[in-house]
Amino acid sequence: MLTAYIDFKAPASYLAFEPTLRVLKDRGAAVQWKPFRCWDRPIPNEVQDPSVSARHRRVRAQSRLRIHQHYAELRGLEMHWRESPGSSDRALGVLALWSGDATRFIESCYRAYWVQGQDLNDADVVNGLAVTAGWTGEAPNIDAALGALEREQEEGELRGIVDAPAYVVSEHMFVGREHLPWVRELL
Repeated sequence: MLTAYIDFKAPASYLAFEPTLRVLKDRGAAVQWKPFRCWDRPIPNEVQDPSVSARHRRVRAQSRLRIHQHYAELRGLEMHWRESPGSSDRALGVLALWSGDATRFIESCYRAYWVQGQDLNDADVVNGLAVTAGWTGEAPNIDAALGALEREQEEGELRGIVDAPAYVVSEHMFVGREHLPWVRELL
């Protein structure tokens, strides 16, 4: 069993989703998807006389963006960037409450955020995505979803998760999509 921590607004999570599904299929493994809220920041604005640390933060943020764009282009994925990443808390909360296979919901959320530019913290958008992906019963209770997200976030942090995607196989934890070959081997 693989436990995979994701955040819909994290570009590395989006880029890792399809490769993770391929690993699972190749190994005949099951997955437990867990939400994990990342703290992505927008690229800092350029200022007249930046300090060394401000210039460093800007250069690193621009470099990360270029790397993510490069990998998206290599794979033919659409990725529309925002000035500010916003929040995906409501969608992550619904993922925390999801019963059964959440793959269709996750696909829908990634597409909604990265391709269509939708707000994954808007209750109507998230409820629509959940129903379309197979949510059964009444629409998800957003307050309960946000509480479930907080519990999952705390559990992930106690486990040592610091970013998404993160993978746990047995007692082994890997943070970052670049570790998928190790995850494959362990599975």
